[in-house]
Amino acid sequence: MEKVRVTINGHDFNLKSDDPARIRAAAEELKKKISQISIAATGMSPSDTIILSALDIADEAQDAKETAQSAKKMCEEYEAQIAKLTAKLEEYDKSSEENDSAAKNLELANGRITKLENENNELISENDKLISKAKALEEQNDELSSKNKALESKLAQLETSWNNLKKEYARSHNKPDDVSGANEQEIAVLKDTVATYEKTFDGYVKQKSAEITELNDELNSLRKKYSELSEQMSEIVNDGQMTL
Repeated sequence: MEKVRVTINGHDFNLKSDDPARIRAAAEELKKKISQISIAATGMSPSDTIILSALDIADEAQDAKETAQSAKKMCEEYEAQIAKLTAKLEEYDKSSEENDSAAKNLELANGRITKLENENNELISENDKLISKAKALEEQNDELSSKNKALESKLAQLETSWNNLKKEYARSHNKPDDVSGANEQEIAVLKDTVATYEKTFDGYVKQKSAEITELNDELNSLRKKYSELSEQMSEIVNDGQMTL
C-alpha cells in the first residue's frame, strides 16, 4: 500500500491506499462538492458544509447503487430471455433435423415405391404374355381335341363299314372268316395310321398339358409375387405417413 496525503477544507489527511490516484480523485470530488455547497449556503459553518457535502455524495452513491442494481436486474432478465431464445433455437434445430430426416425417409420410400411399381408393371406385362400364351395353347388343344374326335368318328364309321362288309361277304359266300385280302390290308393300314396318330396326339397333348401346367405355375408364382409387392408398397406408404 502507498501513502497518500490529501488536504480537504484546510485539513491534511495522511492515508494509505492500493490506488492513490483514486483517493486523490475522491478528495477532489469532495472539495468540489464542499465548494458548491459553500457558495449555495453562505453563512453555514464549515462542519455543516462538510456534513451536507458528505450527505449529497452519499445520496449520489445511493442513486448509483440503485442504478447498478436496476442494470443488474435488466441483465438478468436479458440473460433469461437469451436462455429462452437459445432453447427455442435448439428446439428449432432439432425439429429441423427431424424434418430433414423425415424428408430423407420419404424420399427413400418414394424411391422404393417407384422401384416396386416398375417391378409390378413388369410382372403385369409378363403375366399378360403368359395368359396370352396359355390361351393360345388352350385353343390349340381344343383344336387338336376336335380333330381327334373327328378321326375317332371316322374310324368308327370305317370299322362299322368293315364289319358290314364282313357280314355281307359271309352271307354271300357262307364263309364268315374269308374276306378280301385287299380290304383287310386297307383296314389294317388305316388302323395303324390311326393308332400312330393317336399315339402322336397323346404325346403332343401331354406335352402341351405340361406346358399349360408350367404356365399355370408361373402365373401362380407371379400372382404371389404381385401380392407380396402390393403388401410391401402398402407398408412403405404407411411407414411414410407415420414418419410424416
